[in-house]
Order: sequence, then structure tokens, then C-alpha cells
Amino acid sequence: MVKESARTILVSRREAASMLGISNRTMTNLISAGELEPVCIGSRRLLKREDLLKFVESSHHTTSPQRRNRKAAKRI
Repeated sequence: MVKESARTILVSRREAASMLGISNRTMTNLISAGELEPVCIGSRRLLKREDLLKFVESSHHTTSPQRRNRKAAKRI
């Protein structure tokens, strides 16, 4: 388990994924899709804690249309 500090400004992709309760692959997909913007320091790609909070608070990341369509198809 990664110990989190309230003073930490940047977190690794793994830490960010853990904070959001998603897989590392999903975190990578969010970054690739431009949903989250990493900060590059050397060879490391870190995420701003503030950006993660904004992402969670935004409404654009709800269930994807594909998933909604699958759920709707199951109900029929």
C-alpha cells in the first residue's frame, strides 16, 4: 500500500489509479485519451492530485456509451 501525504502534489500513475479505484491500464487509457494530463519530470509521468479531484467531480466520466448500450440490450 502506498502511503499518501496531504502535501503530495504529484502522484504516479499507479498511485492515481489506486486513488480512483481503477486499473493501471484504465489510467493509461485516460491519459492517452486526453482525459488526464500528466506532468513529465525526467522519464516519469506524474499526475496532479488537483487534476484527479477535478476529474472525479466532473460529470463527463460517467458510464461510457458502449457500456450503456450493453446494459440497455440486456434489459430488452
